[in-house]
Formats: sequence, structure tokens, C-alpha cells
Amino acid sequence: MVIFIPAQLCPSAWCRSALIMSITAGTGVQAITGMGRKYSAFRISEICARLYSNRPDGVCGNDDCGQISAWYIFSAAGFYPVDPVSLHYELGTPRFDRLTMNLDSGRTFTVRAFRDKPSSVIPWRIMLNGRDLDRRYITYEELSSGGKLDFYLR
Repeated sequence: MVIFIPAQLCPSAWCRSALIMSITAGTGVQAITGMGRKYSAFRISEICARLYSNRPDGVCGNDDCGQISAWYIFSAAGFYPVDPVSLHYELGTPRFDRLTMNLDSGRTFTVRAFRDKPSSVIPWRIMLNGRDLDRRYITYEELSSGGKLDFYLR
């Protein structure tokens, strides 16, 4: 695959490389989790902050059928379905202090971020429904059952 990104769209090399990562299969950034939790959490947070906004140019690149917007929504919520077949949502870092999803079942799923300081993006503790989570994902069943996902960030 060859991806050409005009300089007018993303003038900096950083922007172009971040855009390419977010375009490739919609999961490029989450796929770098093998490089380490801190690196991935920082990069995802940085891409969300730099390349997305509520301005007319607030979505980087061509929003090919909503894939880039979907990536942002999931990433801003703190998780992403890297492999939809597994029904696992890989955990990242939420952009919001609180986000509540109203589920079809009538239940809610709430994501909360407790930050040491406003710029904190690195998760040091994650809890699901009041219990420490010892893995880097939540399942579809856990999400669709409703509850609370708490991120403690440094």
C-alpha cells in the first residue's frame, strides 16, 4: 500500500506519520502497544489532541466511511476494538474525565479518568466495576453488561 499525504494537509513529518498510523486499517496506533504501554498511551493521546478538533479541519485526512471518526471516538473513550473478531477492546487512555454510554439494554457503561495532573495520560491502575484489571483489554460482554471502567493516570 502506498499512502501519499500532501504537505498542505499535514505540514509536519510528525503529522504525516501519525495520520498514516491512524489510517492503516484504523488500528495502526493501537497496534504499537507492543512498544510499551507508556509509548502507546502517549502517542494515542497526542494524536487525538493534535489531529482532531471541532473546527472545519478537525478530522485529519479523508474520513473514509467514518473509520477515522470511529477510531477517534473509541480512542477518546479509552479503548479500541483492534481485532473485532476477538470481541476484545484494547485499553488505551481516555481523553475525558467522564464518559457515559447509554446501552441498548437500558444500562450504562461509564469510563472515568482520575488524573494526577491535567496532562496525565499514562495509566498506572485500571479498575472494572471496582476490581483491579490485570489485563490490557475489556471484553464485549463486560462492556455490554454495563458498569464502570476507571483509569488512574500519571
